[in-house]
Amino acid sequence: MGRTTRILLSCALIAGVLAIDVPGASAVSTGRNRLLSYKGHTSQELPVRFLVDRPATGQRSVLRVDFSARVVCEDASVERWGVGIGYGRRGLPMDADHRFSDDQNYPGEFQLLFSGRLGSRRGRGLVELNVFQTAAGEFQDCTSGERTWRARKTRSRWARSEPAPDAMVRVTVAPDGTGAATIVRD
Repeated sequence: MGRTTRILLSCALIAGVLAIDVPGASAVSTGRNRLLSYKGHTSQELPVRFLVDRPATGQRSVLRVDFSARVVCEDASVERWGVGIGYGRRGLPMDADHRFSDDQNYPGEFQLLFSGRLGSRRGRGLVELNVFQTAAGEFQDCTSGERTWRARKTRSRWARSEPAPDAMVRVTVAPDGTGAATIVRD
């Protein structure tokens, strides 16, 4: 095999890996799987997004969730928090009716509860964010309360167009279900 052929095969392999990992259109092909993108809003009129793996056979799973929430703190201050959760290749399993739920609890930091259903065209559900430190790092309880969300399947990319939140939570969930959270404050 010549050098040019090896370079072309390497480029094709890299392009294939990037196509799997980059969320783009609502139905991006990943071999036998398709990635479905949903975009919508919470009852606070703040953005929510989901990336779902739809395999040719087997169970659907949520690969990524992003949303924003306004939380009210004990001192009556209001802050906007962004939350992003990546579940890795296995994802958060969905049942046969495309329902899912998760409880990300990091004592002393935050708790995120969400559930819902993502059908062939749209979805809806509930979300609640409880934060135990303000964006400034002060210890006090802050909550969004239970909020509804609605989303539609879309072809749009995941580029951020909304204003930056006061603080951001990034969660990565390993295949064994354990998670690691990072809180970023302005």
